[in-house]
Formats: sequence, C-alpha cells, structure tokens
Amino acid sequence: MEIKAVKHSTNFNKTSELSKVTAALMRAPEQSIESIKILEALGLKTVLIPAIKVIPPPSFDEFDKQIRELDTFNYLILTSVNAVRSMVERVKYLGLSLTFNKVKVLAIGPRTSQACLEAEIPVHIIPVEFSAKGAIDKLMTQNIAGKKFFIPGSYISRDDLAENLVKIGGKVVKCAVYDIGLPSAGDCEKYIDLLKETNPDLFIFTSPSTYTNFIKMCGIKNSTEYFEGKVVAAIGPTTASELIKAGIVPGIIPKDYSMQGIANSILEFYGQSNNIVSENN
Repeated sequence: MEIKAVKHSTNFNKTSELSKVTAALMRAPEQSIESIKILEALGLKTVLIPAIKVIPPPSFDEFDKQIRELDTFNYLILTSVNAVRSMVERVKYLGLSLTFNKVKVLAIGPRTSQACLEAEIPVHIIPVEFSAKGAIDKLMTQNIAGKKFFIPGSYISRDDLAENLVKIGGKVVKCAVYDIGLPSAGDCEKYIDLLKETNPDLFIFTSPSTYTNFIKMCGIKNSTEYFEGKVVAAIGPTTASELIKAGIVPGIIPKDYSMQGIANSILEFYGQSNNIVSENN
C-alpha cells in the first residue's frame, strides 16, 4: 500500500506558541488525569476524547484458571495500566490472595510500574525501552530457556511479545483479562461535537486501539483527508504502525514511549526544544 504523509503547515509548526495549539488526547478517562496535566503544563489547550472504553473480555475462563496457578510461572509480564487494574479487580472478585515469592514481575513503563506498586504488586524488572521489544531485550540478558511466562492483557492485544519469547525458548501463556470497546452512542456524539467545536491542531494517539476506535467513532471514511493539515502524534512504534497502515505518517513519535516523552517531542516539533520537560517535573 502506498503511504502518504499528512501535510503539515511547516511555518505554523515552527513559529506558533504552544498556547495557540489545541491538542486532542485519545485516552481512557481513568488514565487521562496525569496526561492532561503534562500537556497543559506545556501551555497546550487539551481536550480529552476517550475513544476507548475498558470492558470485560468475552470470557474470563482462561485467566481464572491461570491466575490460580501463578506460582507455577517464573515471570508475570504486565504491559499496561489497564492490565494491572483489570487483573487486580478480577483477583479481588475471585477472592484470591496472590503471593509473588516464586514469580518475577516485569512491568512495561513507569505508569504500569506505578500501578503495580499502588496495588502492592512487587516489580522486579522494568525494561529501558517501554515496549515489547524493550521487554525482550531486557529478558535476553537472563537465562529464560524453559521458563514460564504469564501475560494477562487485552483481548485484542498483539502477539509480538509472546511469539518472540517462544523464539528464545520461553513457554508462554497469554490470555485476556480485559477488552476494549467504544464509548456509548451518546458519548460518541458528544465527543464528535467537541471535536467540531475545538478544531484540534494536534491529535495524540496513545495506543493502536485509540486510533482504530477514533475512526469508527467519528465515521471517518478517508483518514488521510481527515488529518490533512493536522499534526499527529503516536506514543510509540506499535501505535505509529497502526497509523501508517492507514496512510497516516505521524509527525511526532517520542524516543521515550510515554506521555512525558510525547511532551518533550511536542516541544521539539514546535521549535521550543530549549524548554524540554524533565522527567522529574
């Protein structure tokens, strides 16, 4: 498929003040509070468009079976805040009390790690790169041949991590502990009206699902045409790949796959790199 880059207004990008830029953030409400604070600290006017809604998976059967056997695994891999919160909620519903004496927990990214700590789940490993590739790179430094991995996550999550673990000798059980759906029809209509009212200059997608659901929610037939003249940001390579498949080449992809990384990249993109945000802020 031929990929056409979205046309950006170069002069506008490089000379405008961030206070004149309206950003549309695609993220679930429960994960958006800190993200909005980070963006508004840059001076951006930020509107939240919750293009996704966390819902139960079609079945909990496999998760319920595997979580009761957690002690038989060597590693528990948690890839997102949603995975942590959904797992904790289901474990509570089942009336289980988990121990982590025999299993090492790998959390991808600082937000996932923080969610683990808030749930009193010890984190033993945090990859340098906040992605499936980062997890593999980190685990490659250990002898994982024959080790068992448990990956509870989204019903629609990609298989890259599991497949690569198997390639290097791991034994993987991957199952759904949550799913991703669209907001209600009433909420979708409200968000569409908000987009028309605010006419965002910058669209920030925080997962592949936020993009695919946004397209469905807005009934967009030609995504390249819709985003023409806009700036599109993807939180990482997996999200960027979903956009590129649709013919949208993101103008912003941070080196650090996090909202803080996006903030830094926004400053660079708009020609204000001298004011890069610190992770400590």
